[in-house]
Amino acid sequence: MTKAKILNQEFCLEASDPSLSSEDEEIRHNSTLNSLSFASNPFSQNINQKHPPAKTIIRSSMNSSDSLETSPNTRHSVSKTFVTKTTNFSVLTTINSGSLYKKNMSKSDDLMEELRSLIRKLGANNISLATKCHEIAQDAFESGRYYKAKAFYAKALEIFSIDFHTYYKDIAEIYEREGDILKLYGKYEEAQGKYNLSLSMRVTFLGDNHLDTALSLDKIAQVCMLQRKFDHAATFIKKSLETRNIYLAPKDFLFSNNYLAYCEYYAHQDNYLEALNYGEMALSLRVSKFGEIHESVAKVYESLGMVYKRQDNLQKALEMYTKACDIYEELYEEDHPEMILSLCELGDISIRLNKFEEAKSILKRGAKISRDFHLEENILFTRISYHLARIRRLKKEFDQAEESLKATVEIFKNSLGENHEEYWMCLNELCLLYLNRRDLQQAFEKFKMSIESRSKYACEAKDNIEIAKYEAFLYILEGDFKNGCTKFYKKLSLCHKNSHEHSCEAANSYLGMGLAYLLLDQAPKALKSFQKACSILIEFYDEHHQKILIAKILTAKAYSEVGLHERAIQKLSTVIQVMEELFMEDRDIYLDALIQLSRAYHRNKKYKEALETYEKVMRIMKGSSKENHPDLGMIHYEIGVTYYHLGQYLSAVDSLKESESIIQGSQNSAYNQLLYLIYYKLSCVYSKLGQKISIHYQQLCQQTHCSQKLEDFQMLVIYELSLYALFF
Repeated sequence: MTKAKILNQEFCLEASDPSLSSEDEEIRHNSTLNSLSFASNPFSQNINQKHPPAKTIIRSSMNSSDSLETSPNTRHSVSKTFVTKTTNFSVLTTINSGSLYKKNMSKSDDLMEELRSLIRKLGANNISLATKCHEIAQDAFESGRYYKAKAFYAKALEIFSIDFHTYYKDIAEIYEREGDILKLYGKYEEAQGKYNLSLSMRVTFLGDNHLDTALSLDKIAQVCMLQRKFDHAATFIKKSLETRNIYLAPKDFLFSNNYLAYCEYYAHQDNYLEALNYGEMALSLRVSKFGEIHESVAKVYESLGMVYKRQDNLQKALEMYTKACDIYEELYEEDHPEMILSLCELGDISIRLNKFEEAKSILKRGAKISRDFHLEENILFTRISYHLARIRRLKKEFDQAEESLKATVEIFKNSLGENHEEYWMCLNELCLLYLNRRDLQQAFEKFKMSIESRSKYACEAKDNIEIAKYEAFLYILEGDFKNGCTKFYKKLSLCHKNSHEHSCEAANSYLGMGLAYLLLDQAPKALKSFQKACSILIEFYDEHHQKILIAKILTAKAYSEVGLHERAIQKLSTVIQVMEELFMEDRDIYLDALIQLSRAYHRNKKYKEALETYEKVMRIMKGSSKENHPDLGMIHYEIGVTYYHLGQYLSAVDSLKESESIIQGSQNSAYNQLLYLIYYKLSCVYSKLGQKISIHYQQLCQQTHCSQKLEDFQMLVIYELSLYALFF
């Protein structure tokens, strides 16, 4: 059984639900998208019968007043995927039984007792009971107790279905709410099935141009966009708008639903100006109707935050999501599930702004709300776990990050599908993790998976740009630098084609091309590419943002490669000073800047300054998780070479021997041929010392074939720098 199925059984979300008849399944799969034709009567297949049989319209999830009892099927359907508390917070884990099982059984028992009490008071299977169950479900839904809402909606639906001609409005509303719950848990296809049933009910009894029908169309449009079915979404938005135009004045607040839908639609088409225009129109209508402190206003701020985030305007995105959170806090006066989305996005933005502790605190709050409201299986909780794993990777807690990311990849794949961008993002994060570890083979495989999936399901202009980026880096990981450069150029052309020539994606293309040019020994072209990237990034980020600092480090590297060592030293010194002023000494890029500065001093024959900087690098690396990392072996080698140029041959021997020991112990094939360079330099040092052992190392050189230069190994650091810039 897949993780997604285990994850969702508690909520009876399986497509093969035994409570559905074959006719029910037919309606679920054939309604709306494939059967609606807006050219004629869009709902013709749903109204062939004036009063269709109840069983073809109504899904009854429970068959008797005792249906909440824990039957064997119910007991086996309880989710077994949960999040355990650890000292490093949550790690997604799959188990066979445990505390979550017992907790859900306890919830089920409590609900069963509450329902039995109502039945004793109101009687079984009468309208009074259905009405009360509906009220309880509504209250539970609004307060975020979705488990309870699901159960009581099902009981109300069972009773209302006895006379669906009279209670069709209640039935349509229940289907809609059930769809909302399914959507919350990432079951978008099944949510759409519920919305289709609600739409079918409203069309049958109210007609295809009724305002309530437009509400169903709004819901279907939302879930289509979540499934990346943007053409379908546009069709439903248009039909909903046409219906409202028949009955409503131009500035009626209900039009805000359409404007908000268009805001999200155009954002996914990368038409941000149009998206923001519709978002502001929606905001104006809702504030005029409800005032600033209203849940529907918070929803608009969340959508505007999404647009700004896609636009890489992180400060504005932060402002929008903060406003949404503030509204929820004032409305509910305590933590509420409606806040989870904004908290999740605020955590993501804080990570992008390098505020890791702040991000962790925000995400922990979102996770706590999820647990308090029994929403551990909510797709947003999985997203929170993904962001926490990102923080772990950045803090070099690689084992825990890998465990959490692997579980998250599987959940996103099984619940959202391989065509969803969150699945791709998780694969990219795993790739970064493996590159941090210098496991190039694993990184290559994850990149390849991401490309294959995204190429198969591409449906946005942005997808093609992303695919070109991944393909380019895949070539570079393979060592095909020329094709890598060509692919980055293709990506840049796509950016220009889609009017993104001054976007962050264009800047990323220039960074990638610069990397490829460096690897091709075309440093002047690399320098121009890095400078262009810097000029674009400064339009989007504060000058102290990590992406800009990385671009400056890469630019300094290019300066050094073209022989402008003093300029490289000056630029790197400035970057290092900025990071020290911002207390960023614990970041990998601070260490990378020091390494590049050491090399710039070395190339400029300022060996004493190089040695001082190398020693600072060593202190940092020995105090971090890189203590036994092969990069440390490379630094020992470079220190040995520096001692050699200073004439301190015994110190050179010590450093080179230490380098040899680390590289041999690392068992990392990417560094094995660095041994050739170590043996060669040891033979030179011992020759200077007049020791015969130099002959031994000359023989080792002959036995160790090497076609690589030191710069090729140093480029592994540049790989990582570039990946941070491209994907962080």
